[in-house]
Amino acid sequence: MRVGTAGGSNAVKLAAFKNVDGTVAIVALNGGGSAATLSVKVTGADAPASAIIAVSDNTHTCEESAATVGADGAVSGAVPARSIVTFVLTPAAAAAEDEAAEGEAAE
Repeated sequence: MRVGTAGGSNAVKLAAFKNVDGTVAIVALNGGGSAATLSVKVTGADAPASAIIAVSDNTHTCEESAATVGADGAVSGAVPARSIVTFVLTPAAAAAEDEAAEGEAAE
């Protein structure tokens, strides 16, 4: 399901989607010649507890890096020039379910 975003930059195009597992994927496309640092807040989904970034460009193929989650729920990260970046946000409820499932598997 598509969800809204607030923030971003004029140079970077954004689209955000809530997945069936509760995570949110934000796709950021930077077609410009300069890198951008984004701070994006999602509307219509739970606040994230954690986030990762996957970068694809001429030298990276889905290379993961860390994103910063602010106290207000905004997620920040770098979007290199001429790249597509996917932010994957995990809300607190989904993170707790993942930890519980990992604990059961270890028993």
